[in-house]
Amino acid sequence: MLNALTLIRCILVGIVIPFLAGKSFLFLIQGRKNDKAMNMGLFLISGYLLIWTMIELLAIPVTMLKASFSCVFIPVTVVVILAAIAGLVIIIKDIRGNKGDEKYALISVFKTKSDVIAFVIFILLAIGLICVIEMTLFYDADDSRFLVNAGDILRTNRILSTDPVTGGPINEGYRDFKKDLIGQWSAFLAYGAKLSGLNATVYAHSVYPVIAMILILLIYWILLGERSITDKSIGLIAVLAFIIFGNYSTHSQETVSVIRIWQGKATMALFGTLTMIYLFGRITERKSDTKNNTKSNTKGEDLRDFILIFTVNMAMSLMSSMGMVLAAVMIAIYGLYAGIIRRNIRVFIISCILCVPNALLYLLSAVYTLDKYLG
Repeated sequence: MLNALTLIRCILVGIVIPFLAGKSFLFLIQGRKNDKAMNMGLFLISGYLLIWTMIELLAIPVTMLKASFSCVFIPVTVVVILAAIAGLVIIIKDIRGNKGDEKYALISVFKTKSDVIAFVIFILLAIGLICVIEMTLFYDADDSRFLVNAGDILRTNRILSTDPVTGGPINEGYRDFKKDLIGQWSAFLAYGAKLSGLNATVYAHSVYPVIAMILILLIYWILLGERSITDKSIGLIAVLAFIIFGNYSTHSQETVSVIRIWQGKATMALFGTLTMIYLFGRITERKSDTKNNTKSNTKGEDLRDFILIFTVNMAMSLMSSMGMVLAAVMIAIYGLYAGIIRRNIRVFIISCILCVPNALLYLLSAVYTLDKYLG
């Protein structure tokens, strides 16, 4: 069981700090431009995209060089904390500003009683579902390797130093070496556990599922667009109903939401793909208004979203080695579609450039072997 101090620490490092870091990250790439299409929920999402991207970019070379896990933990923590401090400063300045939009944002969104009632029902159902998830999590022999790897990282301060199947030295042979080298989900679980001061299994089964469901519900909320709070709440209630009553297969999206949400591939499928769709939807719907001289602004907004797409790309690769392929396919297809709809070849070219890291990761997975790792 989590005591009160540990729970406060988990909320701080799992929700508050990533939220503030995401605020400053978005501020860095878009400035103070008032973008009504942006949702405050995107702050937390952006914070985690930043964390996942840094872990993926650092963990792979650290693993190959057999360096200390501290070479991942310390830089990521420093960047995130500094970003969180900057985000807090930005929010305080916004609240103290004359406009006061952000100061009263949480109150002004509830315009009618139906908004409040529908939102409260949604929140209560979401809390109930999260409680069910906490009691029904499941893992099998294959997927337990993430927990074993994460625990081994905390014990040895090294990534991939032990075969999680046999418990012996990794030089005895490890068939999942390439997958775990590319998809460094265990490194994230170890990072979250170390930051929270918890055992890796406790973090993965008790803390991260709550974070994952919050992120998933946030991206659904954002995808519902500029509808009323009542309509969006009803939409999310329907999503929760599908999750609760949609267990038609052990590998259905609904079942994975309930029993395996802590796993990287589940987060990739239920969160990463939706975030990619949301960002490309923004790019596709954006039009260049040359008459009002907003073409340059459109380019800036495109750049902001493409930076976020890059982080989603890296996050999906971190979550699972299959994310390396799936993200590239989504970026290529949606980039081509957006380029055609916008009649803008630049959109498709940038999308192709964003697939270069995926090609490099695929090449690495093809040529780098356990024998080379062992020297």
